[in-house]
Formats: sequence, structure tokens, C-alpha cells
Amino acid sequence: MNININNREKQPVETVKKTDALISSDMRIEGDVLTTSDMRVLGNIKGNVSCEGDIVLNGTIQGDVKVANLTIENGSLIGNVTAKGNVIIGEGAVLKGNMTAQNVHSNGIIEGQIQAAEEVELKKSAQMIGDVTAKYFAVVHGAKVKGVVNVNE
Repeated sequence: MNININNREKQPVETVKKTDALISSDMRIEGDVLTTSDMRVLGNIKGNVSCEGDIVLNGTIQGDVKVANLTIENGSLIGNVTAKGNVIIGEGAVLKGNMTAQNVHSNGIIEGQIQAAEEVELKKSAQMIGDVTAKYFAVVHGAKVKGVVNVNE
């Protein structure tokens, strides 16, 4: 609230617009991170991350992640992931941990169990070690899978 010094009336302050939280490449965070903003992680986080928005990861996270949507472009995540929406793993990106999401699309490396409400798609460069449970499962020629696949309609 703004306070008008002349007549001491309280006047509302404009709400701050949602902006991205940036963990720059030279930053290292040790401890849990909680945010309602979208996040772009270029640096390193050692701790659990809870994000009501989306995360784009090019750095590293060592800890469990709760997020709306997660995109690992070329970074790595060691920990379990709970996503309300989609998880996208780019070529060269690594996820070591179990994952629960609506949809998973990977062109990178996954070591862990996947529980998807809808679809799991492993693209040409994808490597998957672990079991998969999903409504739909697609593997593009060239992808590697080692584990049990359960398709539930």
C-alpha cells in the first residue's frame, strides 16, 4: 500500500506483473527454491525446487522438482520430477530420477521410472533406462529403451 503523507489515505499499489526468475550461469544455490514465477536455470541448484510456473533448464538441479511444465534443453537434473503438465528433454540433456507428468517427450537420457497420464514419446536420440506407464507410448527409430512398458487406456 502507498500512504499519502499529506492526508494519510491508503491507496492501492499496482500489482507487480509476473516475471521470470533467472538463475544465471555464474550462480550456485544451495538450499530449497520456492517461486510462483517461471524460472530459467543456467546455473546450479542443489536443493528441492517448487515452481508454480514453468522451468527451462540449461544448468543443473540436484533435488526434487515440482513444476507446471519442465523443459531440460541441455542441462541435467538428478532428482524426482512431478509436473502438472509436460516434461520435454532435449538432445544431450539428462534426467536421473522418477517422473510423474501429463506428457513426456524426450530426445535425451532418462534413468528412472516414468508415470505419464497421457503420452510418452522417445525421439531419435533418446535413451531410456526404467519402466514406463502411460496411456500412449511412441518410440522413434533410433531411440533406445531398457525397461518394462505398460500402456493403459
